[in-house]
Amino acid sequence: MENVCLSQKTNPMTSERKWLFNGPKFKTSGVDHCVPEEIQTAIWNYIETRRTHQVPLDYLQVFTLKPLQKQGIKFQLIECSQEVPEYREEILIPLAKPISEKLYVIDDVDHVTLLKASEY
Repeated sequence: MENVCLSQKTNPMTSERKWLFNGPKFKTSGVDHCVPEEIQTAIWNYIETRRTHQVPLDYLQVFTLKPLQKQGIKFQLIECSQEVPEYREEILIPLAKPISEKLYVIDDVDHVTLLKASEY
């Protein structure tokens, strides 16, 4: 009888890999046309801060955008989350025209993409 090597296939997106988010950054046309630069910058800065502080990042970062108003001042609420390891945080930035949207940032190893959830 011949020895057969059975290798277990692993999904690279769910394996125990550390996602670095340091590849070239791209954004979809949907983000370019619908998401204000201030929000895009806040999201990239959030990821960079977590990355440089060596906080474990999942390959998929989820950002839920909601308008908020406090004492007559408009804000953009950005709810940041990931599944593995589970993590949640909120960012609040003053913005004249806040929006409602769900965005993803995906690390595909060789590049990082910011896209609307509807574009996935």
